[in-house]
Amino acid sequence: MIHNTVNLMKDGTKTDIKIGLSGCKLKMIDDKIIRKSSPTKSFNHRLNIQINKQLSFNNIIQSDFNTPQIYNNNVGYFDMEYIPGESYYNFFNKCSKQDLDKLLIKIKSYFSELQTYKKIYSPNILKNKLNSKLNSLYDNSNYKSFIKYIIKDIKNNEFTNIPKTFCHGDLSLTNIIFYKNRAYLIDFLDSYIDSFIVDLVKLQQDLHFKWALNVHNGNLRIHQSFNYLWDNIYKEYKEYYDLEFTKIINILNWLRIEPYLKDNKHKEVLKSIITNLEHYEKFNSTYSRKIK
Repeated sequence: MIHNTVNLMKDGTKTDIKIGLSGCKLKMIDDKIIRKSSPTKSFNHRLNIQINKQLSFNNIIQSDFNTPQIYNNNVGYFDMEYIPGESYYNFFNKCSKQDLDKLLIKIKSYFSELQTYKKIYSPNILKNKLNSKLNSLYDNSNYKSFIKYIIKDIKNNEFTNIPKTFCHGDLSLTNIIFYKNRAYLIDFLDSYIDSFIVDLVKLQQDLHFKWALNVHNGNLRIHQSFNYLWDNIYKEYKEYYDLEFTKIINILNWLRIEPYLKDNKHKEVLKSIITNLEHYEKFNSTYSRKIK
């Protein structure tokens, strides 16, 4: 996701505090506590789900990632530990190969934990969830014909053995703070489908498609670091990335970003990504003339 960034200085450390596309507000209470507030009363329910996800991660998930401790949970806001660390951009701009390998260990420990979950989704429930999300995006999308094609594609597929697990919901690199050899996950998000596959897709968004770098003009060093991470992650989780279901989640990921984009450059980056997807190329060459 794209964030507005406020740079703070604490003990000489530059810290990026992000305001997400949801519009949630961040406020420093003191030098150790930061408050996240809902933008509207109608958003309170979603914020509460996010709080519960962050608490669940701290209490249940055993991985090498950290997340800020929550100190106070109230209606419409919560207070949590302030981590005076670095954004992904600053971290990757100077990290070593050893740093990248340590991050890979953290990523693999997280997904290894989630792969122990034994629950799977009913194919019909998955289809309903996918179609519901696509239909909710249809009216405001510039890709209406493509959405119709994907809905038809979903109908013709059977999504079996899809794991139902905990997931962060928005595991992009912009939601990781790097501090003292630790990596803190922030901005947990409620998800229309709870599966670690959603998190794999969010990593793919930045590491393979380089969304954050395309909109923030990343340098060659960061591109090379992303390529190294992606080669390793794709090799490790190829069986999941190659699933038809994962490809549909990837498409939905981009369609969900579309309504938030205001900058023409970002819209063009998104268009380039969507129109070069495998499913879009099939749609464009075979089915587009048949869909009204």
